[in-house]
Amino acid sequence: EIPPCQLAEAGISPTAALESFVEDGRVIVQAAEKTAADVLIDELDDDVRTMLEDSGVRMEGVCRLLEKEEISE
Repeated sequence: EIPPCQLAEAGISPTAALESFVEDGRVIVQAAEKTAADVLIDELDDDVRTMLEDSGVRMEGVCRLLEKEEISE
C-alpha cells in the first residue's frame, strides 16, 4: 500500500490504477496507462455515468468487460 501523501507528491491520484516494475534493484510504481476501455468510460457523459452508477452498475466491471472484448478506438 502506498501512502496517499506519496502518491500526491508524485502527481498520481489516489484512485488511479497503478503498475510497478523493477529497475536497477528499485521497485518503480507509476500510474498505469489508460486502456481503450478506460478512455471510453472517461468519455461517458456525466448524466449517463450517474444513471449507470445509480442503477448499481459497477464501472470497474464495465471496464473489464470492454477490455475482454478488446475494444479498439
